[in-house]
Amino acid sequence: MLLYNGKTRKFQVRDCLKQNEELRSHLEKLRLEQVSLLKVSNIATQSDGQTENSISNPPQMVIENISLKDQLIKEQSRSEGLSAEIMKLSAELRKAVHAQNNLARLYRPVLRDIESNLMKMKQETYATIQ
Repeated sequence: MLLYNGKTRKFQVRDCLKQNEELRSHLEKLRLEQVSLLKVSNIATQSDGQTENSISNPPQMVIENISLKDQLIKEQSRSEGLSAEIMKLSAELRKAVHAQNNLARLYRPVLRDIESNLMKMKQETYATIQ
């Protein structure tokens, strides 16, 4: 039953990672869509008669603002991707450490037995030489 639960948990983690990836991709698309809508909105506002000397939102600042938002969105997506990769690698590391500890626990008695037998052989060899 424990093995079954372990496998079930493993599949649940894989499903969660897959869903996380899909959601991050969808979120990135929504963010990019939001920036493109801001760009379209800015172009429409400028074409409606807003002049370059407008005090409220100079076009230069609006363009820079949109550019910064676009860059921020890309960096957020990149950050989330790296964060997900770190979580995945951390899970793999924990799994590898667990496997290594299990192997060490399994082979420690065997290695002690081999070492003990080698010491006996060494002592027997010295005894027969003398």
